[in-house]
Amino acid sequence: EFPEGNLCDKLDFCKVGEKGENVRSYTKCCGTMLNTAGGKNFPAGFRPFNRNCIKNADGTEYRPQGQVMNCMAYAAFKPDEVPEPKVSKADGWVSERASVHWLEIR
Repeated sequence: EFPEGNLCDKLDFCKVGEKGENVRSYTKCCGTMLNTAGGKNFPAGFRPFNRNCIKNADGTEYRPQGQVMNCMAYAAFKPDEVPEPKVSKADGWVSERASVHWLEIR
């Protein structure tokens, strides 16, 4: 189901940190974070979404199979409070894809 009207009119954006170039989007109506990273200098060919906002085609809540690793725990405002399972850095394939994309856009 798609919302009526222009999606950009329904979102607001914020930078991560005072001098940050990473941008997050959230809904104007209730402040739900939609996109957890982005911006023109985001070095990957994908955008990470808040999985709590993703629905299946039938409208039910999307639930990934198995455990989902919380990556990049070191970058959290309170790294010790990131729930397990967690790792400090992104998995190798994520880092590799981000590096390839970064090189492609340079």
